[in-house]
Formats: sequence, C-alpha cells, structure tokens
Amino acid sequence: MFKLRIVLSLFGALLSVTVLAQFDKKSEFEAFRNQKRAEFSDYRTEQYRKFEQYRKQKNEEFAAYARQKWDLFEVLPGRKKHTEPKPVVPPVVLPKEDVAPVEPSPLPHGEILPDKKPVKPVPIVVPEVPKGDKGEPKKINVIFFGTGCSISVTDELKFRLASCTEKDVADCLYKLASVNTGSFVADCSNLQRNMKLNGWATFKLCESVSRKVEDTQGNEAVLLQAWLMNQLGYDVRMARSASNRLLILCPFTMEAYTFAFLTIDGKTYYILDTNIKNEQIYTYRLNMKDAIRPIDFECPSEMVLSNIESEKRTVYSQRYPEVKVSVSVNKNLMDYYESEPYFCGYPWGFYARQPLSEDVGRQLMPPLRKALDGKTEYEKVSMLMDFLQYGFSYATDNEQFGYEKPFFFEENFYYPNNDCEDRSILLSLLVRKLVGLDVVLLYSPGHLWSAVNFHQEVSGDYVMVDNRKYVICDPTYTGARIGMTQPAYRGKQPVVIPL
Repeated sequence: MFKLRIVLSLFGALLSVTVLAQFDKKSEFEAFRNQKRAEFSDYRTEQYRKFEQYRKQKNEEFAAYARQKWDLFEVLPGRKKHTEPKPVVPPVVLPKEDVAPVEPSPLPHGEILPDKKPVKPVPIVVPEVPKGDKGEPKKINVIFFGTGCSISVTDELKFRLASCTEKDVADCLYKLASVNTGSFVADCSNLQRNMKLNGWATFKLCESVSRKVEDTQGNEAVLLQAWLMNQLGYDVRMARSASNRLLILCPFTMEAYTFAFLTIDGKTYYILDTNIKNEQIYTYRLNMKDAIRPIDFECPSEMVLSNIESEKRTVYSQRYPEVKVSVSVNKNLMDYYESEPYFCGYPWGFYARQPLSEDVGRQLMPPLRKALDGKTEYEKVSMLMDFLQYGFSYATDNEQFGYEKPFFFEENFYYPNNDCEDRSILLSLLVRKLVGLDVVLLYSPGHLWSAVNFHQEVSGDYVMVDNRKYVICDPTYTGARIGMTQPAYRGKQPVVIPL
C-alpha cells in the first residue's frame, strides 16, 4: 500500500508538471497569436492609411484639373438599331426533301472572325476599412435589380450643385476628396466582387447607389456616380450639355447602338443619355489617375441576384416527346439583361459565351441529359434540333420588339417567341454541354445558323474551319435533318463565328 501511494504521488507530480508545461505552451501560443494579430491589424491599418492618403491626393489633383476650362466636342449621332429582312414564318422542309438522302456537300464560307476570348480586367483592390476608423457610418439599403444592397454612407456625401460650371463641379470634387468616403467606396467594391458584377452591372449599381444617396436623378447623382466609378478604376467621365445638365461618358468594350458619342484622342465615349441629339458637349481630355477601365459586358460567372421566379414554361420535341422541360427564370436577371445596350457588328459570339444561370441549368440540363442518355452523337444532336424547331414559337425580332434583340440563353424561356439567332445560340450551348462537341455559328444577312464538328462521319452540307469539318445544323429550318441547308442560303458565303 505504501509503495502504491509513492507511485501515485510520483504520477500526480509528473501529471502536474505536464499540465503546467502544456499550460505554459498554450499561454505562449496565445501570446504569440495575439502578437501576430496585433501586428497584422497594425499592418492593415497602415496599408489603409497609405491607400486613403494616395486616393485623397489623386482626388484633389483631379478636382484641381476639373476646375480648368472644359473643351467643346462634336457629338456624333447614335447608330440606329437595325432590322434585317427575315422570313415571317420559318422555312419548312418539304416532304420530298425529308426522304431524299443528304449527300455530303462542302459549302464556301466568308470571313472567319477571330476567336475573341474575353480578357478579364484587373480591378482596383480597395482595402477593408479598419474597425473603429473614424466612427461607424450609417447604413442605407439600395435596391439593385430586385436585390437589397447595404452601403455605408455619411451625411457629408450629400451635396448640392449650384450649376454645372467647372468651378461648382470642382468644389464638389474637392469636398469628396476631403471627407471620409473609405467605407462607402469599400462597400461598393465588395458588392462588385461578391455579386460578380461586370463593368455594366457595376455602372448600374453605382447609378442606383448615387441616386439613393443624393435623393435625385439629377446632376448631383451623375457627379457622384462618375466619381464612384473612378474610385473603382473605370474611365467614366462627366460632360456638360448646353442645357446645363451633367452627363455620363464612358468607353465600351463593344460597339453599341442608340447612344450618341464623341471621341477623345481617338477613343469612343458613349453619352449615356438617349435624349442627347445635336447639343454642344463640354468635357475634359484627361481623367482621374488609375481610372482607365472601359465598361465591359462579359460575365465570367453568374451574377448574384435575388430570385423572383417567372411562370414555368414547358418546351418539348415533336418527334421525341421524351425531350421535354419545364423552366422558370429569374425576373431580376431578365430586367438586368433588358438594361444592357444593343451591340453592333457580329455580337452573337458574345451571347454564346455568357454563363447559363445555375437555377435554369438545374431545370434544363438533367431532363435533357436523361432523354439523350445512351444515344449516339448524331441522335443526340438530331433530338436537340427537333426540340428547338418545334418546341418554341417563332417570330422575328422586328415583330416582337421592333428591332434586333439577340437573346441570352435564359430569355428563350421568358419571352413568348424567338428567332434564328436565339435558337442557334441556344443550340450551341446544348450541343457543347450535353454532347461535348464544338460548334461554330454561321451568319449571312437575314439568318444565323450553326454547324457542329462531329467525332463520327456525318453526311450533309458542311464548312471547313481550320481543317475541321463542321456539319450544318439549322434549328430554325423546321423539319430539317443534320446536314440540310436552307435553299435560300446554299449559295451564300456566311461569316464564321467560332465559339
């Protein structure tokens, strides 16, 4: 018993030493961690101080520059939205064509557009505001395409412009340079990043924020919006009209219809006010330092918006009734799409590159994938063509909207009708995602159709692009099989749009 007591005493002593040692190590670790946290906090505070000091300096420099006399620029009229002559009803394959064998036939084509891969712009990194820095600003809620956004503001952000003269504008810019706007800019930058906004969406966010802060859609909101976009690195400028209104100018990454524009040192700046026609416009030649980004429209990933579902729409194939989907879309996303400008040139590759929303993808892809399971490439593409030829109601853009309006993928399930470019762009997505084949779009005035690079040998009309055979697949030629070209376009040399 005595020996047992000795052993237990020794064990207790050893345990105490071990616990004390562990306690000491834990205490040392806690002290080390707290030290590093304090060092990092000091580092963040210092970086924020330097950034704000730099931002204040460039804002003051720009305010001084904006006080100088603005130059008069010639305003060029906006390009009118065009309409193209298209069939009022889609062409239909005649019975004798349907039974005739589709013989291989190479088709000549015109220009092959360069494969435009979007260059993702590098945003200005706005540091987080250290906690407790100059007090806590109040929060306001801004509605951005049906989505609530919390923004830090101070009363100093609100101002009144006596006029749009250089002096009055510069005075307001000096005020913005002198007050605490760090939390305000940081919140907008975080929303841009977290909501995955492109340049146009960022522009619309800043528009909503500025109108809410200034409680007006007038000159004060325009000034704050331009200034805020500059803080985020965008080459947005102010201009003054002859009617003493401030206007927004900005360059786009794509050529657009409707907006009047002017050129500054060879660069096109659109006037984002459709009421401007032939007025005299005054603006400055140089912009704020670091404000160099044009307004871009590419969405590398889906924007984060609150979801308001539309009514479900059911679409199905005539020949293959198992190919059937019921889809609803986000009305907020539809409103955003409607806000985008309409683009000139050959914009269809842009629409075909945009992401399909996850919610629509969950409703669309699984039933289609199930219906196509076990089929050959040829069978899968045939089923998808029939799905598009018979599942949607056809109307030209001119009938439905009065102008050309290519659809984003989701819009096919929102508007009552679609036409050739909408179907071809949607087919390109479905073939790429569900069949895993490359697709090109083909354009000739009045029509857009598609061609698919099959892994297996497939007969019919085709085009050769970079030594690869793309077989014609026209989702608007009702009843057409793979390889059949509309007779009206057999002699054409379409422009090739790679995806």
